[in-house]
Amino acid sequence: MSIKRTSVNKILLLAVIFSSPLISSQAWGVYAQTIHRFNPGDPVWPDAPIENMLGAPDTGVNWRECQGSIGHNGSVVVDMGAGGIYDVPGDDIFLWFGGFNSTFEVVEGLRVFASSDDFSYFLVGELPKGQTIDVPVPLFTRAMDLGASGLSQARYLMIADTGTDEQYNGLELNAVEGVPEPATVLILALGAVMLRKKR
Repeated sequence: MSIKRTSVNKILLLAVIFSSPLISSQAWGVYAQTIHRFNPGDPVWPDAPIENMLGAPDTGVNWRECQGSIGHNGSVVVDMGAGGIYDVPGDDIFLWFGGFNSTFEVVEGLRVFASSDDFSYFLVGELPKGQTIDVPVPLFTRAMDLGASGLSQARYLMIADTGTDEQYNGLELNAVEGVPEPATVLILALGAVMLRKKR
């Protein structure tokens, strides 16, 4: 009886942990899987294809190898997968920038919208134009809360350059990340615990 009770207590503890803000840890994130729709800006960098922003963030020799160019006044809709992303306490959408050897990065103005059906889109948040950021590491993120859109779950994210910063050639992104269904995260966590015990 005590063994069963201990196991149940561990599961309940994990459930509490992974339904808390800790779930926003990018170790459990899901990334944009496909480009659902792309409206390139002007200008847009042809040698930095938009597909570069799919999947997990990566690094390269220069930004064209690891970032997708959306362009000035451009927009892109990414499909986060059939499982979608979920609103959890705290931030749950992460925009990845950088990925190359640079001492600073400029984040152009942007807005993020979310949708569960690719029909109705709701504003999640925005970043002001022309943030010049000292980059201590090749990759960095800016985070938003899906809950600000009024949605608890979404499959599609639209990222739009606001066209407010004419000094640079529009928005580039390395990756887009969201938080999967909390139950999925809990299953992954339990699986990791069991594998560790077997070792």
